[in-house]
Amino acid sequence: MERPRSAASIVGARLYSAQAAALVPDPDMRRPLCLDRQNACPQEDVGGVPGYADFLEAIGDPTHEEHDHFLEWCGGNFDPAAFDLALTNQQLSEVKF
Repeated sequence: MERPRSAASIVGARLYSAQAAALVPDPDMRRPLCLDRQNACPQEDVGGVPGYADFLEAIGDPTHEEHDHFLEWCGGNFDPAAFDLALTNQQLSEVKF
């Protein structure tokens, strides 16, 4: 069972790479709601913003010396444009504020 995450870690992870995630309170003002999105969350322990940039560069270039290493590290594939808005909002709805 996954350990509950704080609002800051979920929101922070989403904003870390999502670039355009718009988080606003829902109409009853009890929790944030993600209205829009762009890009996937980075892998855990990717190394911050510079590490994520290196990761994206390497997996996007089959000739990159770290391509195979990063592809194996992330489980075989990674779509940097993927984002599940419904899942994000479900996770945000489960956070206790």
